[in-house]
Amino acid sequence: MTVNKTNWSLVLIIVFAGITAATNIGKVAPVIPLIQQELGLSLVNVGWVVSGFSLAAMFLCLLMSVLATQVGNYRLAVLALLMMGAGGLISANAGSFPALLSGRVTESLGFVMIAVTGPALLAKVALPEDMAIAITLWTIWLPVGVILMLLLSPLLVSLSGWRLVWSVTSWLSLAWALVLGIAVFKIGTAGDRAPRISRAEFRGLFHRNSWLLTLSMTCFSMAYLAATSFAPTFWYETHDISLRQGAYFLTFAMFGTMIGNLSSGLLVKRGYATRKLLLMAFVIPTLIGGCSFLTSLPFWVQYIGFVIFTTLAGAVPTVLMAVAPTYTSSPVQIGPSVAMVFQGATTGQVLGPILLSQLIEYHQHNWSWALLFFSVLAVMGSLLMSQVRPPE
Repeated sequence: MTVNKTNWSLVLIIVFAGITAATNIGKVAPVIPLIQQELGLSLVNVGWVVSGFSLAAMFLCLLMSVLATQVGNYRLAVLALLMMGAGGLISANAGSFPALLSGRVTESLGFVMIAVTGPALLAKVALPEDMAIAITLWTIWLPVGVILMLLLSPLLVSLSGWRLVWSVTSWLSLAWALVLGIAVFKIGTAGDRAPRISRAEFRGLFHRNSWLLTLSMTCFSMAYLAATSFAPTFWYETHDISLRQGAYFLTFAMFGTMIGNLSSGLLVKRGYATRKLLLMAFVIPTLIGGCSFLTSLPFWVQYIGFVIFTTLAGAVPTVLMAVAPTYTSSPVQIGPSVAMVFQGATTGQVLGPILLSQLIEYHQHNWSWALLFFSVLAVMGSLLMSQVRPPE
C-alpha cells in the first residue's frame, strides 16, 4: 500500500513506540543501589541485569530483521511492545536474581524487534522526500526514552520503590501496543511482507566495511552503556550524591547525547568524512570519559569529563547507522545492514557493563581502574574506525 502524503501523526506514533522501548533501558541506572539492597545482588549481578536487556539482541538482531521481511514489520512491532510489557511485569514482581534476569531477557527480545521494525514502518507512512525528517525523529528515540525515565524514576521511587518504576514502563508498553496496533493497522497489514532477501544478498552483507562498522559500534556501546549505567552508582559511592541528584545529573548528560546525535546527522548529510568524524567523536572523548571515574578528581571535574564524553561520543551511533546502507547493493539489504550494526551495539551493551563491573569488583571497588577499561576501548575503536573506507 502506497501513501499519497506523509501521515505525521502515524510517524509520531511509531517514534513513540521506540521511545516506549527505550524507557526500559533508562529505568535501570537510577535504581541500581535499591535493587542491590533489596535482592542482595553483587555488582556483577547488577552488570548482568543491565546487560541482560541486550542478551537476546546480541545474537538475534540480524536474524530478526530477516524474519521481519517474512512475518511482517507491523506484526513484529506490536508483538515487541507486548513482550516488553510482559517481561517488565515479570521483573517488577521478581524476588530473586534469576527471575529479574529472565524478565530483562524477555524485554530485550521486544526491544530488538522495535529497533529493526521502526524504520521499516516509517517508510510505509512517509513519502520518500519526507523520510529524512522521519528518520531524524527516529534517531532520538533512545536518548528521549532514557531521559524520560531518568526524570520520572526518582519521583516513582519516592512513591513506591523501584518496582513501581518497572510496572509503569510495563503498562506503558502494553498500552502503546494497543495504540500502535489500531493506528497503523490499515497501512501496516497492507504492506506487511517485504521482498524476501536471497542467499546471495544475505551473504553480501558480510563484507569488510560492514564488519568494521559493526565492531566500531560494539566498542562505542561498551563504553557508553558502561559509563551511563554505573555513573549514578559511582557518584553515590564516592561523593554521596543521592540517587535523585544522580538521575538529574545523568539526565543533563543524556541531553548532550541528543545534541551529538542530531549534529552528526547534519555533518553526514553535508558529506563530512566518515572516518575522520568517527575518530574525533570517539577516541579522545572515551579517554576523557575514563578519566571521569578517577576517584582522586573532584566531582565537578569528573562530571564535566562525563558530559564531554556523552556529548561527543553521541555522534558515533548516528554516523554508523547513517552510512551502513551506503555499502549495500540492493534495497532489500538496507534493513539487515542497519540491523547488523545494531547487533554490534547490543553486543557492546552486554559486554560493557559486565566487564567493567568485573574489573571494579576485582580491584575492591576502586573505580579508578575504569580508566584502563575505557583506554583499551579507545585504542580498539581507533584501530577499527581508521580502517573504514568510503563505499565504492
